[in-house]
This record gives sequence, structure tokens and C-alpha cells, in this order.
Amino acid sequence: MTLRPLLSSLPGLALAGVMLTPLFSIALVPTGCSSGGSSGSSSGSGSTSGHTGTSSGSGSGSSSGGSGSSGFSGLEKSCNASVPCPGTLTCENVAEIPGGFCSTPCLKNSDCPNGGACAELIPGLGYCLAACTTSSQCNIRAGWTACDPTCGVCIPEAAVGQLSCGSYVVGSGGHLDGGQPCGALPGGAGALTWSASVLASGSGLTYAEAEGALTADTAGHLAIAFMPIPDAGGSDAGSPFNWLGIATSADDGATFTTQAPLISSADAVLYDPSWVRDALGNAYLIYAGLNAAQTQSEIYVSESATNGVSFSGQVNALPGGFDPIDKPFAALNPLSQLPAIVFADLQNGFGGASRISIVSGTGPGQYSSPVDLDDGTRGAARDLATLAFDSAGYGYAAWVEIDASGSAVVYEDQATGTKIAGTLSGGIYATTFPPSAVGAVQHTSNQLVSAMAEAIVLDSARVAVAPDSSWVYVAYVVAAADNATDIRLAASRDQGRTWSRVTVNADPGCATHFHASPYIDSSGNLWVSWVDNRDGNGHVFYAKSTDHGATFSPAALVSDQPFYFTTLIDSAQTPVPAWLGGYQFLGGTGTELYSLWSGATSLGQGLLSPAHVYLQKATVH
Repeated sequence: MTLRPLLSSLPGLALAGVMLTPLFSIALVPTGCSSGGSSGSSSGSGSTSGHTGTSSGSGSGSSSGGSGSSGFSGLEKSCNASVPCPGTLTCENVAEIPGGFCSTPCLKNSDCPNGGACAELIPGLGYCLAACTTSSQCNIRAGWTACDPTCGVCIPEAAVGQLSCGSYVVGSGGHLDGGQPCGALPGGAGALTWSASVLASGSGLTYAEAEGALTADTAGHLAIAFMPIPDAGGSDAGSPFNWLGIATSADDGATFTTQAPLISSADAVLYDPSWVRDALGNAYLIYAGLNAAQTQSEIYVSESATNGVSFSGQVNALPGGFDPIDKPFAALNPLSQLPAIVFADLQNGFGGASRISIVSGTGPGQYSSPVDLDDGTRGAARDLATLAFDSAGYGYAAWVEIDASGSAVVYEDQATGTKIAGTLSGGIYATTFPPSAVGAVQHTSNQLVSAMAEAIVLDSARVAVAPDSSWVYVAYVVAAADNATDIRLAASRDQGRTWSRVTVNADPGCATHFHASPYIDSSGNLWVSWVDNRDGNGHVFYAKSTDHGATFSPAALVSDQPFYFTTLIDSAQTPVPAWLGGYQFLGGTGTELYSLWSGATSLGQGLLSPAHVYLQKATVH
């Protein structure tokens, strides 16, 4: 997912993105509703380790400094080479904070001078800040006028609820009110027997990897693309990340070989890969790039006739005047046998909002002019579109929409103050367009997929369609009771005109469920996978429906090892090595089902644990 602030123009909505410099990393989906207790611990350089509870209580910020006497300690005062800090404080410089500030690194409150408390301005990096109990005590540094209610330190207003401290970890997902995990893992293997996980992204070129995308043929040739994540202050800090990693397998995923990365000299970062494969076996890799000035994004297509071992070049699929703000998603047009790509476009939007557009392949290395898919009847910001085709060439697109009229909101966990990206005034929308082999698109009017009362979380709306178009499905995420999130599945049997909806995950409680991915097998069964943290760690789960999404089997595990759970999104300037990426993949060929997911399976370093991309497979009976 791109790290640009997607909808920063909307009142009350704060989003950090992969490509820009956010002041602080924030949670993408709800972080639970805990009001007491503790189940996390601190280790390393201010990082979290092991299970990460979300207890809040009165926080830990004021325990060492009390009533804001930090003004006398010098904490947070401006500093530079000419204006040194008093006493033993040092002038700290953090890319996300303009100007130097007086502080000292810390692991816990007792590391701080009188009047100070330890909090993580950057995930994994603790600093002593001015302690407070009310905002009236925060008058030391211009702009830092808010008292964070959980950590009890003076910070900018926009950062309230976005800091980690003590046993409270932003982005650690839903927990019970006492801070305990929501529940146990399910018993039983479910309908499938999954293989052991295989490390697919172990390239040695980077510290951590996420956002894996997969393509496969029926002969067992697999190719994955993934994003690199820099090590915070480590060996690859400051290295260029204008490349995507590539790995291939010729033995159906038993082993992977690292290939030469895809590099773009014109961009600072490449991100959000997806694949399509035509009937001749040619694989097309679609991905986005952000220029060095972080002001303009592009969508690229690279073609491979060798199952990802080599590529024929890089084609820019967009003309000038368009600025995609987030993940481009591609599907193969069965008539042209070329990619069609949907994306959210900021520059072509209206009233400061974004539009959903599509470009279609018209010939080798050639793409149509973008066409809007949303009907323009709602002044809304849109993002995270996905696309699918039926065998006759009808296209189906779905996306997340947030009302731009001023009623857009950021969910806020009242117990912790953590801010969550989403909307109460918007929804999941979809449209259908008729077959075209040359890229011309005339869409139908948009249809509301989600229910009017549903609280939509800003996560991908993933669409899947039966080859004969008898059923269309959209999987998405909603905020639930106790600030948990649930996976919802909308089904349509009239090509997207009307929809029914069910909750896929059946577990009660407060867990965070997100990153849903639907897949229809050759027998018409519907499979949905997702990530959740019901036992405190991250896992990939799946459920099966044999009645077109009316009911689902109990959830069962895909992933064979737990990983560090976080809903924080990564930034190239503020690395979150344990980042789970913006999605996980479920797909298949014939009777083979593949799950591609990313996670930090070494839990000891918390947010600094490196995530990697793993593959598992199962045979559908």
C-alpha cells in the first residue's frame, strides 16, 4: 500500500502511507478495546516483544514526571548546533519531526529525568518526552500542545493516540478489556491440509519483505514479487528502494530462486505489485512507482515470457495528468488477453476527492486512456479498488468510498484514543461494464455493496466472479462491537444489481480481522482467507462456502507459524519491519490452492522483527 496520506484533505482523517513521511505511523484498522491489564513487554531499543496487549488505564506517561514539571528539565525544547540542550539531554533529530528537540533515548520511564516519560515517537525507538496529565501543561514547544491520554506526554494534536508506551502498543489489534487475547485458536484442520510454509522472499537483498503477489501456471511454475522493507538504522538504512524483489519456483513452490530485481531509476520507491497471466503463459507484473520528490506516482507493466525469470522492459500505462494514489489492481481481460488495471486517481478527482479509473491493454505495450468507473454522483474519496472478469468479458470492480462532504471520520478507540482509518458515511461500491477487447468501458451506475449501517474499515474490497457470472462476491472489512473488525462477504446473483451479506469469521469477541481475499475454485466453491489476532499473535485463517456465500465453515488455520501482529502501515522513512503489508493472497490453478502471506515469525523483537513472504499450498478435493 502506498504510504502517501491518501485522504489527508478530509476533515478528521489521518492516514500514513508507504511513500511519504508521516509524522507518526498509525493503525490502519481498529486496535482493540482494552481498558486495563497488561500483556506486553519492552525490549531492545524501545521496541515491543512477545504478545502485545492494548491496555490503557491511566497510561504510563505521568508515572515518572508527575504534574508536568518537565518544563524545568528541558525536555522537548528546540535545539540545534548553536542552541545546545541543558544538562545531560542531547539534541535529537528525527526525520518525521521538523527541527531538533531535547531528549534522550529510553526503554522505560525510569530512564528519563524528572518530569519526563518514555514513549515511542517512531515504532521501536523510545524517547524521553515531557510528561503531562492535561494539555494545559504542554506549553514548552510550539505546536506540541496536546497531552496524549494514554502515554501522558506532550505531543502534536494530530499524533494523539498514535504513540506506543509501556505495555500499550499502537496497532496491536483487538483484545479483551483486561488486555488478554480475545480467544483460543480453532481446533481441527478444516477442509484442507496445508503444506508447511516455504520462505519465498529470502533474497538476502533486504532486511524484511512484504506485499507479496503470486502468479502460477498448471505446470508448477510460480513467480512472486514483493516489496523490500528497510532495516531501521541497520545495514540497509538509507539504501534506495526503487525496486521490487522477484523469486521463482519450477517445482510448485517447494523451493524458490531469487531473480534479478525490477529496478526503476526514475522512482524513489516501487510498490504494490500484482500479476496477470494470459492463455499463452505470458505473465504481466503490474506495480506502482513514486518519484524522488514524492509528488507523482505512475503505474508500470513489465512482461515476462519466462515465468518471471526475466522481463522484457517497463511500460508506463498512464498518460500525463493522472496521479494514482494507491495500489493498482489488475485482472486479465479474457477477450484481449491483456491486463486491465483499476486504480484510485487523485489528480483527476473532483473537489479534492479521488476517482476510480481503469486502463486497459490495447496491444503489445499499449494502454487505453483512463476511464472513470465511479459514476460521479457522490462527492467522495475512493480507494483500494479491485477487478475481476467473467469468461464472457464482463468486468466487475469494487472499491472503498469515504464521504468527502465533511462527515468522514476516523474511528477512535475510546479506551486508548487510538485512531483508526475508516468511515461511517461511505461504503463499499461496485460497478459492472460490458465486454470490450479494445479498452473502451461504459460502466453501469454504481451499486452500494455494503449495508447502510455498516462502519467500513479502510481495507481492500476484494471482488471475485464465477466464470459464468452466476455469482459475484465482494469481501470487505467492517468495524464491529468493542472496536473489533469482522470480515463481511457480499454476494450477488444478478451481476451486481442487488447484494446479500454475511459475516465470514464466526469467532465471538474482540479480535481484529482484516486483509480478506476470496477465491472461487473450479467446482464453484467459495474460499475466503484473512488475517486475525484472536490469540494475540497473527495468523492466516480460511473458511469455505458451498452455498454461494450464504454460510461458511468454521475458520481453520492456513499459517503454520504465528507472526507478530500489527496494523501499523510501513513507511520508507519510519520502517516497521514487522509490517504485514496491505493484503495477503489466496488463489489457485486447477485443484491447487495457494496462500501467500507476510509476517515476522521471529517474535522477539516486536515491531523490529523482520517480516518475510511465505507460501503454503493445499489440494482442493
